[in-house]
Amino acid sequence: SSSKHTYTYDDSQRMTESMSSNYESTSQTWQNLFKGNTTYWGSDSAMSVIQQGIENNNWENLFKTRSQFNTSGKVINVLYSDWIEGDWALQAMSETFYDEHGNDIEYIEKTYFNGQWENAGRVLRTYIPNNPTDVDDDPVLANEYKLYENFPNPFNPTTTIQYHIPVESFVSVKVYDIT
Repeated sequence: SSSKHTYTYDDSQRMTESMSSNYESTSQTWQNLFKGNTTYWGSDSAMSVIQQGIENNNWENLFKTRSQFNTSGKVINVLYSDWIEGDWALQAMSETFYDEHGNDIEYIEKTYFNGQWENAGRVLRTYIPNNPTDVDDDPVLANEYKLYENFPNPFNPTTTIQYHIPVESFVSVKVYDIT
């Protein structure tokens, strides 16, 4: 064994602690890598603190998240803070919005800079049913090939590329760096 991961759960089967360790072959001991502790307040909020292992199996804070959930248990917003010079500093936040079916339709991310929130990214999702449930429902069909602009721009860590094809089939998407 070279690594191990342990998890602890509460009576509601929610994870309260996770820990990762690596086996150091020269000293033949387990060295702590990361630990996460989560505290829940009712069914609508939680706080997780992530720490990294340092010398002598002690722990040092890395970051924490404060999450809120809707009545269905889905995350609606998260505040992210980093441990900087012995104190928690706000870094980012995210908000997720859902439709009446529980599908996430909008995700907004903001960063905290110079004492104010600045927009950092936004993802919009549209769900097209593939199984009409009513005789009046008309399936949405594309009658031509169409490739849309990606969002957000490719300099972000992730991007969404939307396309339509006229027939149901397997699709291969290849992205090239022209530089």
